[in-house]
Amino acid sequence: MRAMRFLAVSAAVLLTAALAVAQSRSAQRPTVISGEYMETVACYIDQGREEVQHTLTLSSGAVMNLSFPEGMDHPQPGAWVSLRGIVRDMNCEVIEVLEELLPENGNTLPTGEQKILVLLINFQDAPTQNTTPGIVWDQFMNPVSSVNRWFQETSFGKMWIDVDVFGWYTLPVNRSCDPNGWRNLAIQAASPHVTFANYNRLFILVPGGGGCSWGGLGTLGFQTLNTPQGPWLTTTSWCRSEYYNDNRLAIAISTHEGGHNLAQHHASSRSYVGETLGTFDTNGGGGTMDEYNDRFDTMGNWNLGAYNARHKENLGWFDPGQLVTVTRSGFYTLSPYTLYSSAPKALKVFRGYGPSTQRTEFVYFEWRRPIGYDTDINYNNGINYTGALAHFHWNNSNTRTHLLDFTLGNNFLDAALQVGQQWNDNYRPISVRVVSIAGNTMTLEVNIGFSGVERLPTSYTIQRGTHISGTLTDVHTSNDSRLVIRGVPPFALGESEVMVIFNGTSQVSNPAVIGFKLESHASTGGIRKMVELWDWSNSKWVATDYRTVSSGTDTIQVFAEENLQRFVQSGTNAIRARARFDGQLAFGFGWEARIDHAVWEVFPRS
Repeated sequence: MRAMRFLAVSAAVLLTAALAVAQSRSAQRPTVISGEYMETVACYIDQGREEVQHTLTLSSGAVMNLSFPEGMDHPQPGAWVSLRGIVRDMNCEVIEVLEELLPENGNTLPTGEQKILVLLINFQDAPTQNTTPGIVWDQFMNPVSSVNRWFQETSFGKMWIDVDVFGWYTLPVNRSCDPNGWRNLAIQAASPHVTFANYNRLFILVPGGGGCSWGGLGTLGFQTLNTPQGPWLTTTSWCRSEYYNDNRLAIAISTHEGGHNLAQHHASSRSYVGETLGTFDTNGGGGTMDEYNDRFDTMGNWNLGAYNARHKENLGWFDPGQLVTVTRSGFYTLSPYTLYSSAPKALKVFRGYGPSTQRTEFVYFEWRRPIGYDTDINYNNGINYTGALAHFHWNNSNTRTHLLDFTLGNNFLDAALQVGQQWNDNYRPISVRVVSIAGNTMTLEVNIGFSGVERLPTSYTIQRGTHISGTLTDVHTSNDSRLVIRGVPPFALGESEVMVIFNGTSQVSNPAVIGFKLESHASTGGIRKMVELWDWSNSKWVATDYRTVSSGTDTIQVFAEENLQRFVQSGTNAIRARARFDGQLAFGFGWEARIDHAVWEVFPRS
């Protein structure tokens, strides 16, 4: 469908003509326009600021600049939208979004191989060639230190890249600041040598930024480009080519602008006077934001630090159990953030749901160590390697993160909460204390003075498997009294050897957060288990966690935080969860799934 839209040239001509007629009749008359929406972030890192460009690509390929009223929610980048607004030349003041069709493909979680096309360009009045294709390829792909090595390390092997470099191409224009124009001309120049469909990422490298003063530019996700070979779905980064003569700069700029391509916004800091975190239910109000002041994340100011926990959560790069949502008091552990293991890498402490902002707030804690590329964030003699860094976030659509400062000096280079120190939230009954560090384990004590309401299952149904022993009462408490089910061979694709549905009732119809906890184990190794929540609005199961079963009883605790009406049946407040046990790696059948405890935790909107 997207390709058909972009091939509708005659419709585009009529639309362009209609726009011209509408503008000539009245500059103030609202006009309806349609196209593919995109946000592009221009990074002025040395100046400490950014510019976000909002554009609509029409079917003809023409690009219209958009401006939104303050407070209006923006469409999702890559979506096909219809807008009503005041059009002047190729600028539109948006009045309202009439329709938004989400991307049909492309904006999926970035896992697996990403194929990057790099084009080196210069200009007819400045045919500078300040690096070589070989040097650029090496900075992306060198096995010792490269952009590829960085992505593999930060994603725990979930994403990697392959790169081809072409150029130099001298564009038939003089230097200017026209990145979209450069891209169109570069695509035309490279078309005889490149098969665009072989790539899903585009990097354009230009000496000195051409006529632009930014350090780099990146689209927040995928968009469809017209090429001589047909429509091409890709992301785009524009970078200064001279940066690729230095390994550190090459990795920093590629993972920063490439991070925007992965739909991530900047790693900022947020400071408050006399306290680490300000008032609740204000979306961070009262604090001072510094655009690039997180020096521990490559999405902040120049560094090679891994994407922080909130960014990695957005990207789907945590394995089950590596990100722990904390809603109750207790002792929790962290392992070094960039050391690959199944141990927890981050704590996501629930701060509560704000009724005024209608946002759920969280504080993420992580422990950085000088491992891999995190050796680049050695500030103040490594003081941050001995404490926990924290980022504040509320569940809006913006992926920007906010580094917090526990020393209150607000330079953020010694921001970590150290062993023996305790942070007390001045506005919520929450405290976090770093208890100790022993080897590769940091222990934190979290105290939360509120909790959700536990809702026990009212019934269960064995969808697959043979009941061996136990009743509903046995899963109501964690006491080693279990519901035991023997696995049976699956008969259809998508079935597991054991599938148990638990039914319950929520005390509220639209909770702030809903969670489900499952304590269980299997009688043999090689078993994997999954927890799913039932989406009543779309009549389907939503997978939330999938992991290998341990040899002893372990706990899956999953939380849903957005669009929660779908998990609660309208009118009845029914809730439903399914536990699945998959024995594909087990030897033979006859093994048993043993469920000790199943319970929901529901937080009302208050």
